[in-house]
Amino acid sequence: MIFYLSGTGNTKWAASILGQMTGERLIDITKVKEETAYFTPNTNERIGFCFPVHGWRPPLAFRRFLNKLRIDNPNNHYCYALCTAGDDIGETMDILKKDLAQHGIKLDSAFSLIMPESYVGLPFMDVDTKENEERKKVKAAKDLAIYGQFITERKVVALVSSSIKKREVPASMLSITFAA
Repeated sequence: MIFYLSGTGNTKWAASILGQMTGERLIDITKVKEETAYFTPNTNERIGFCFPVHGWRPPLAFRRFLNKLRIDNPNNHYCYALCTAGDDIGETMDILKKDLAQHGIKLDSAFSLIMPESYVGLPFMDVDTKENEERKKVKAAKDLAIYGQFITERKVVALVSSSIKKREVPASMLSITFAA
């Protein structure tokens, strides 16, 4: 099962591709009622969380969803997260890991996917040029294919980032660490 939140469509696109690659169902969290936020994964089903980065953290709506989410035996399933961002993800995955831990969910793998910029909430921020937007889309499709393979094979990775501007992402966030 893949829980997702999407504002501009970037995250829905990524979640849909992962759903096609893994054969798992997509769950739009905006359609989940509080009384139905209890899920029992099928045998061998992965648990995925896909969401956009808002202000260098998971969106408030996503975090509120996590507070009401209950998953039966979550640690018996491979669990991953994929966030989409226009550039830097800040502390997003660290915050997510803490949120999930409060509900007994352990994150096995984390991925960030750089997509066209859509956040313009600060004076110095702007959307990408058409050329940069196209370049990001091409790179995102290639990176997502790699991430999907990792997820399909249930590889345990610390954080994989598709940052185009690597100088903006700490080196520790760019490494891939496989569990022995």
